[in-house]
This record gives sequence, C-alpha cells and structure tokens, in this order.
Amino acid sequence: MAFGRKKDSADFAGTASLRMNALTAPLPPLPADALGKGSVALLDMSAGNGMASVISYADGTTSLYLSSGGGVIGMGANPEARDESRAFLALAEASLDVLPPAVDIGEIPPGEVRVLVRIGDQVHGASAPKDLVRVAGHPLNKLWVQGQRVLTLIRLISEKDKQ
Repeated sequence: MAFGRKKDSADFAGTASLRMNALTAPLPPLPADALGKGSVALLDMSAGNGMASVISYADGTTSLYLSSGGGVIGMGANPEARDESRAFLALAEASLDVLPPAVDIGEIPPGEVRVLVRIGDQVHGASAPKDLVRVAGHPLNKLWVQGQRVLTLIRLISEKDKQ
C-alpha cells in the first residue's frame, strides 16, 4: 500500500517516527522461522533534500519510508518481496564485521548510503558515499545490492497495485 507525500511537518515527523521505532521501540519476539538474531535491517539513501529508508523485518514485513512523508508499506504480503527482505536482513546480520555498533541513526547527509541492522537492543551500522558503495568490492556493496533488490520489488509491486 502506497502513501503519498504529506503536506505538513507533523506528517513528515510521522514517517521519521516509524523509522526510529524500527530501531528503538520494543519489538515482538522474533518469528519461529527467523534465520538469526536480527530483527530489522535498513538501507538509508539520500534522496533529494531528504532520505529514503528500505526497512526489512525478520517476519518479512517490508516498507519504504521517505523523510518527505511518503512511502510504501505492506509489501511483506508479497512472497517475493518477503523473501528478498529477509535475505537483506540475513546478509546484514552476517556482515557485522563491517557494521560496528552504530553511533548515529538519524538522517544521513546528501550523497551517503547507510546500512543498519538491529540485533536485540543493539543497532549496528556503517555509511559511505553512494559512489563508493556502488563499486563491487566495497565492504557495503553486497548489502547495497540486496537492499536495491528489495527496493526494486517495492517499486514493481506498487506500480502493479496501481493498475
């Protein structure tokens, strides 16, 4: 389900709140079929004057939040999106060697990419310029690629749902 651009700053704060809840709010227990200990992974990308966040939960819940107040929720009902989303989380969890405990989980500067993974109450993450992350061999490249797979499915499913 897509939700559009909001008009007032309270609505902008709403999507920021949803994103922060993913990283800080109490979470339900991991599903029985969870692949590991990670509960949520995020791919943050600068977008225009703000940020876009692809969010993947252990239960397959998949969303896109825009700091401008728009986004897409409910993609985890699609089996392909759910599987790609869970693959992103599994890869993030397996990448703790390049994702140290995160100090900053707020908005990122223009041109940056950040990957975050929440394991229990601890958030791990790393960021780098988008131009570097897109290069094969960069420590965050595989995470970027898998996050982009999730984002692509969100876009394709959203477009199909509009038809």
